[in-house]
Amino acid sequence: YVVDPEPTEQLVSSVLAGSLPPQRAGGPVRVLVQNGVGTPGLGEQARGLLVEEGFTYVNGGNANRFGYRTSVVLIRDASAAARTQGAEVAAALGLPESDLRVAAQGQSVADVVVILGADFAP
Repeated sequence: YVVDPEPTEQLVSSVLAGSLPPQRAGGPVRVLVQNGVGTPGLGEQARGLLVEEGFTYVNGGNANRFGYRTSVVLIRDASAAARTQGAEVAAALGLPESDLRVAAQGQSVADVVVILGADFAP
């Protein structure tokens, strides 16, 4: 058996439209969030802000260490598209664009990776 995608999409759009998260104009941007300060529930607070703005939240748990004074918004490369995605994610979280960094080794886990620091105040 296979699901026929067209009727399924029509069904979801008509019956479940109110429960669907908003879609971003350029499609969903996947954002992996890590807790860089150790405050319990910090990732879930970020999740609410991101989902409300139409991003796809990816739970990343805790960062490799705690003690981040400022958040880090990692983008995959220095392209205009990646910078725009990073800036939109930063804005949704109330973070300054100065938190944007290009990932040193590239990334493929998500479009944007955020390590929440002490400057994140939901």
